[in-house]
Amino acid sequence: MHLDEIHIQNFKLFNQRSFKFHPQFNLVVGVNGSGKTSLLKATVQVLAECMKGVSQDLPFEADDVRRTPAYAGILIRYEKKYPVKIQAKISYIGKNLNEQCEFIEFLKLGETAGHPLNMPTGSEDWGYLIQNKVDKLDQGQWETLPVMAFYRCNRLWKNNGTTPTPFDAATEKESRLAGYDSWFDASADFSSFWRWVIAKHLERLELAEAIGSQVNYEEAIDISHGTMAGIDELQLVNRAVAGCLENARGIRYDLKQKTILIGWNTGELTPFELLSDGQRVTLAMVADIARRACLLNPHLGGEVLEETPGIVLIDELDLHLHPLWQRRIIGDLRRTFPKIQFIATTHSPQLIGQVKPDEILLLDAKETKHPGQSYGMDSNWVLRHIMGGDDRDAKIAARLDGIFEAIEDAQFDEAEKDIAEMRAEIGEHPDLVEAEALISRYTRFSKNGEE
Repeated sequence: MHLDEIHIQNFKLFNQRSFKFHPQFNLVVGVNGSGKTSLLKATVQVLAECMKGVSQDLPFEADDVRRTPAYAGILIRYEKKYPVKIQAKISYIGKNLNEQCEFIEFLKLGETAGHPLNMPTGSEDWGYLIQNKVDKLDQGQWETLPVMAFYRCNRLWKNNGTTPTPFDAATEKESRLAGYDSWFDASADFSSFWRWVIAKHLERLELAEAIGSQVNYEEAIDISHGTMAGIDELQLVNRAVAGCLENARGIRYDLKQKTILIGWNTGELTPFELLSDGQRVTLAMVADIARRACLLNPHLGGEVLEETPGIVLIDELDLHLHPLWQRRIIGDLRRTFPKIQFIATTHSPQLIGQVKPDEILLLDAKETKHPGQSYGMDSNWVLRHIMGGDDRDAKIAARLDGIFEAIEDAQFDEAEKDIAEMRAEIGEHPDLVEAEALISRYTRFSKNGEE
């Protein structure tokens, strides 16, 4: 399944705007204030209407309504603009994954007694289809459910309140629909992820005891069979983690330290709370997507990562990531979750150079377009030609241009003086070396009487 297109009216910054999406990966690019996050939030709002009945309600916030200025002389008032309308066309999850559904619509006409009046169409059918899939379990019919998740830019994956204990995990009932808990702010309820990891660790211990084996952690990975399909779900999550976080082996819960530990290929272990922000953001997001897939589709067994479809929205995919990690994150997500459609925003030229032009939505104040080139281009080229920025400090660039202009005008003494001044200020620089080589070449030709 995937989102094909969305039409937005009077939502956040948008007056009227339409977007079409690539079925696999979409990178939303634009300067601050161009509407990148607004696009993601509009998508979440209409998907939330679809998910009514199978997940928590998503409240519509007053600030989501577009405001327009009204002038009375020198006075300005900003008034809400109605109706707020969001329409989305999405691949159908009912009869056939290749069949297209009609437009699903979110419509807000105004406010009544301080509460928004929502009039969605199509959401009842969508929620019914998902619930109907779950209801068929007693008939032995397992149908695949799509992952839905929105990872906001404030995701630091920290426990808000008391850290879950093994007792909390042991008393929690597991449901397929738990895979949709807090999907519209997927990192907000980190305690659910924590409890899930503890529960899977306890399942391993229980099984090891049942088969009468005294095993260590590594051996438990090989013999555990924690799901109905004979697959250790924590092992599947760890496979996703190892595929997206460099040198990581996976995660486990430590009963003695009462925390989640991350194992590395070096054999070292790191408590989750001691990870860097970049490590924590990447690991937790990837593990959470995999966890939700395991909850929704246990019948897929060892193929759950490869076969689970869905739509995952990520605000600022490059958040806290080193440029080297930025270069690999898109490829890692594609490979690990091949049937999930990703829609992500970014400010990173490293990420932009990793996708093809038809996978980029380039936003400005008036239109959305695809760049002419992107994939395989270096970061300086992307910064200059796609993002409209300078690839070096403007003052330094102007001084270097001045040196080469002086050389072209045969003002070699002036150019050499500027080179010396710049070298004292910024150190050795390839352009300064090139300028000196040009001066040497021209002056040598002049001495030899050559043109």
